Amino acid sequence: MPRISVVVPIYNVEQYLPACLDSVAAQTVADFEVVMIDDGSTDAGPELAGEYARRDPRFRLLHQENAGLSAARNTGTDAAGGELLAFLDSDDVLPPNAYELLLGALDATGSDFATGNVHRLTRWGTSQSAFLAKTFARTQLKTHVTRFRPLIADRTAWNKLWRRSFWDSQGYRFPEGMLHEDIPVVVPAQFAARSVDVIADPVYLWRIREGGELSITQRRLEQRALLDRMTAIERVSRHLAEHGPARSKRWYDESLVADDLRLHLNVLDIADDDYRALFLDRVNAFLDGADAGVYDDLPAIDRLKWHLVRRRLMPELLEVLQFQKEALAGSAPVRVRRRWYGDYPFRGDERLGVPASVYRLRNADLPGVAHLEELRRDGDALKISGFAYVSGIGAPAPGSQRVSVSALRPGRLRRVRLHVAPLRLKTTAVERPDATAISRQPVRDLRWSGFEATLDPRALRRAGKWQAGAWELYVVVSAGGIRRRRARFVIDVARPLRAVDLSVSPDAVVTALPTEADGVELDVRTEWATVRGADVSGEDVLELTGDVRPAPDSGGKGKLELRRRGDLAKRRVALSLDGLGFRAALPLPELTAADPALDHDDSAWDLGASAGGRRLPVMLADSAAGVASGSGSRRLTLERNRRGEAALVERSPRPLATEARWSESGELELAGELPDALGAPELVLVESDSAQEHVFRVQRGGGRFSSRLTAAAVESLAGPLPLGEGTWSICLRATAASARVPLKLAPQLIERLPLATTVAHKPFRLGVTQDDCAALVVGRDLDDDERGQYHQRRLLERSYRARRDEALRDAVVYTSFRGRQYSDGPRAIHQELVGRDAQLEHFWVVRDQACRVPGTATAVRDGSREHYELMARARYFIANDHFPEWFTRRDDQVCVQTWHGTPLKRLGLDMAEMRRATQRYRRRWSRQVANWQYVLSPNRFSTPVLRRSYAIEGELLELGYPRTDVLAGADRDERSAALRRRLGIPDGKRVVLYAPTYRDQAVDRRGRHRLDLQLDVERLRGAVGDDTVILLRKHHRIIDPVPVSPDSFVRDVSSFPDGTELLLAADVLVTDYSSMMVDFACTGRPLLFFTPDLEAYENRIRGLNVDLAEIAPGPLLRTTDELTAAL
Repeated sequence: MPRISVVVPIYNVEQYLPACLDSVAAQTVADFEVVMIDDGSTDAGPELAGEYARRDPRFRLLHQENAGLSAARNTGTDAAGGELLAFLDSDDVLPPNAYELLLGALDATGSDFATGNVHRLTRWGTSQSAFLAKTFARTQLKTHVTRFRPLIADRTAWNKLWRRSFWDSQGYRFPEGMLHEDIPVVVPAQFAARSVDVIADPVYLWRIREGGELSITQRRLEQRALLDRMTAIERVSRHLAEHGPARSKRWYDESLVADDLRLHLNVLDIADDDYRALFLDRVNAFLDGADAGVYDDLPAIDRLKWHLVRRRLMPELLEVLQFQKEALAGSAPVRVRRRWYGDYPFRGDERLGVPASVYRLRNADLPGVAHLEELRRDGDALKISGFAYVSGIGAPAPGSQRVSVSALRPGRLRRVRLHVAPLRLKTTAVERPDATAISRQPVRDLRWSGFEATLDPRALRRAGKWQAGAWELYVVVSAGGIRRRRARFVIDVARPLRAVDLSVSPDAVVTALPTEADGVELDVRTEWATVRGADVSGEDVLELTGDVRPAPDSGGKGKLELRRRGDLAKRRVALSLDGLGFRAALPLPELTAADPALDHDDSAWDLGASAGGRRLPVMLADSAAGVASGSGSRRLTLERNRRGEAALVERSPRPLATEARWSESGELELAGELPDALGAPELVLVESDSAQEHVFRVQRGGGRFSSRLTAAAVESLAGPLPLGEGTWSICLRATAASARVPLKLAPQLIERLPLATTVAHKPFRLGVTQDDCAALVVGRDLDDDERGQYHQRRLLERSYRARRDEALRDAVVYTSFRGRQYSDGPRAIHQELVGRDAQLEHFWVVRDQACRVPGTATAVRDGSREHYELMARARYFIANDHFPEWFTRRDDQVCVQTWHGTPLKRLGLDMAEMRRATQRYRRRWSRQVANWQYVLSPNRFSTPVLRRSYAIEGELLELGYPRTDVLAGADRDERSAALRRRLGIPDGKRVVLYAPTYRDQAVDRRGRHRLDLQLDVERLRGAVGDDTVILLRKHHRIIDPVPVSPDSFVRDVSSFPDGTELLLAADVLVTDYSSMMVDFACTGRPLLFFTPDLEAYENRIRGLNVDLAEIAPGPLLRTTDELTAAL
């Protein structure tokens, strides 16, 4: 009998099935069987599954007529013979150690099932599944939903390992013929189990389908989805009422209004009338049987929505939903007789008479926030600094709030003990003008939210004696009659907290320790060892020396214990003791990893000691930190682990920065040590979110390096531009094709961090990651009183709205792609006005210095005080994209919308209708289109499409696009040749410009568009020959870098400032659904259309306003081979 049976239903998933089954085969636990059920698939999935069954006897394939997921799971369960049962959907993936983690827990505890964390899986990586983040914040063995309420949110079958005996004893079967089939099984199982093991590590990667399929939000709008969910939850609620423990139905119903039903409630504003009526009928029928108190713990905005649902007030409910999505974040709470209320729709409306208690704000509405920025030693004391506040209350002046920092022993009744008997640190208020911007909250000033606390470690003694153990650090904020405590803190990405040792007594050492949960512990140790010296003897032995406190009574003998993090392997070596001193010799060959590719964190050895029957933590003195042993490509280095204790970390030799300074012009000058293995390297900046790269030269000699990072002026096709906003890792690499090696910072340099400078309003900070690697944090080009939502709101009121009645200036304000470019129609009009010597001031809005503006115009920082003032007082506005949402045209102002392309693909209301979001779009759009006084149309085709798509009421000027003049001018050939020289293209090369548009479905969990490149560049290279250069221009919305070729076969021209001008360099344009095709047609040069996803794009992703096959002036090509042949 196998230990584990894995049930895998298969239905039309050939695209994902190999990755799914490979992930099972790669499990670190080998004792399993895989029962695959072909549920009547019509694709090649069953053939693929059959190959696995033929290759591996642990896999077997069953067939049945299509009956749905539940039926397939039940068939697989009946056929499974394992002691334990697991379910895996055939488009999802398991981490390699998934079943090892779950099985290990069950073997240790005897629980009825184990459940593990779930991460979302997209082509761009994995991320925590938000709805389960609280449930799996930490590992908890042998727990139960009645003791750990967040377990009730864990309602999926596939992230679990079930004891088959438990499953069978409960008679579980998945209900057939319905969606949400997991709920009626998993929720009752949570209550029926004797105990459950909760594993914080991810054990399941849940694939988010792409490729134009219905989004999760769209599925919620299907009546069947709502009906099936209601059927599932009604079944569970009845079961718990009849068979569950006391209060279990109440707990479940509370979770439904907070989560499951709220998901359907929040899309009512984009639903049709039939769906809304169905929701009110079925949901109210269910809530009629729920306890009236199930809403009590909800945020006030949700209590208001449910109040309106219960009264069946749909128009008012839709207004609240609109408010929540568009205005809630900027709504400040109001105080009435010492209580705080949400200033939400219908508060005080006598007609509706909504009780004031519905608007009452509670803990979830007014959370406390504490930013902890520094732990440092000051003499014998510990200094703790940061800023803290109550959200929505603010700290605008001295005395407007009080912050206290306290330490508390873990244990029962923490809240009571924290209130009546904590160890209070001396805490003083500090003015922090930057806190408001850092917090990103929009409604309150936090200037006086800063604090600094001081701890004398001797205060941790009890009755004058040291007691070993940990104290937890709390920050308590009192403001506006509200008191909030925080033990988890917001940490500065450029300056993570580091362990601080306070050796204040021969009898004890106190260490301030940042925890993995973003807290801080004060760890008192009364028995410990310290490594103070390290010396490499030859290549084989690392000799450690140090001392032990107190002196052990063990006859001069002890053990130094090493445990490897990745596999928990252990090594013990003799510890020679002499009074307080010790010596140990570590055999280096035994400590190197068997797998050289093992991650350095997994291959690290944490040190411990035993002497005189006592187990001792091993600390690491500064004098021994950083000592490296070994040679070649891997070395063992003495470092501090996260607990401030000694560890031997195996890694490749790394470059080490020992010096850093900013020049006045914004250059970061770095110098340090460089391993020989890196040869003649280059320095690389990599943006952490987008993987964008910038490369800088490195000078080396005598085992050292130096480099100058021109952070404020990086060369690009648009000229020198500063780094964009974000966090940039600093790395070195030997060649463009070799792996990047993070640049570490020396301890003496870390002590000086963060090193900061500001150039032209733009802030730059050199910081460090948790593992001592260099990072450059770059902000937007706004001043402290302009940065952040709160200051932007103040500017809107004081610099825009308050000045709208002032006399107009004869000035033109231009914006291209919302401040990203000097390009397109606005550029052409600007150049024409300048050429005509128009007596006007010219201002160009630039976001975060993303483009360079010629001397004929003045650049204005987007979001600056000057920007708001100009929008209030300038006479003319020319834009090719949306105007700011807060802008409303005065009657005496003139707005020209040039737009930026012929609408071949669906836009605006047409696209919203396809996505069933028309009503929400119309509300938002009405404010925007009111500013579209004059709209340029490029041609007869576009005029009616633009008017319909954007509900344009202004005047449509069918005059063509000014930007295309450069493509038809008499000097076109001369400009083309000059542009090729500027791009560095050799004479005689054929230039192919590939300019695909973005894909609406290719977005990450933050809604950012990602590169969906379906072209096989290497296959193309092999076919077109050496006379061809590919210029690849991504859409400006896409954040990913373009995969360029070291030999310049593929070149990234995305940063070239004007896409229309770039067309002059192309002999051939390859595109898909981009309007660039219409402009390029002016040149008479060949056009090719690479459209591998035409049907999906036309029918599900966005839609087209044309029959592309009929009107395209070139062939539609589906594969790289077809494109190659056409070229």
